[in-house]
Amino acid sequence: MRLSILSLAITLSTLSSAAAPPKICVADLANSSMQPVFTDRIKQALVDALQEGPANVQSAFTATMLADHLALSANNRAVFKREKCDFMLLAEVQKTNPPADQKATAEAAKDIAINFALFKGHKSPAPVLQKQVAISNAQDTTSTGKQIAALVIEYFRGR
Repeated sequence: MRLSILSLAITLSTLSSAAAPPKICVADLANSSMQPVFTDRIKQALVDALQEGPANVQSAFTATMLADHLALSANNRAVFKREKCDFMLLAEVQKTNPPADQKATAEAAKDIAINFALFKGHKSPAPVLQKQVAISNAQDTTSTGKQIAALVIEYFRGR
């Protein structure tokens, strides 16, 4: 009896000391592309795909601010602390620059991509991960959200 209580105590101690998965809060996407894009669908696909990875994911009630670069706003920082996030994911739909040899056509004007940045800690001045994912079809936003999620999951598996 004494041995089983001791082994139970050791097991509980081991379980409680195991690292909890990081909590990722995902902000609403900004759209500076001047193109109609379903940003809410991208966010939902992103959250759904991230939940399959090694993290606790939450759709946060905060937005990515339009700026010349992705950075945490005062509102993002407040939500970061209030929701006890370990990481926050910001993303912005942007127009991309077509290659110099490509003529300016209606198709070139629709070249858009999502820039995203993953911040660790509410005082983080720079993202720990920042990339760009091209949107091949503005109507098929689910695959874009999944692409971003795969890159974020890859980051966590590589840590």
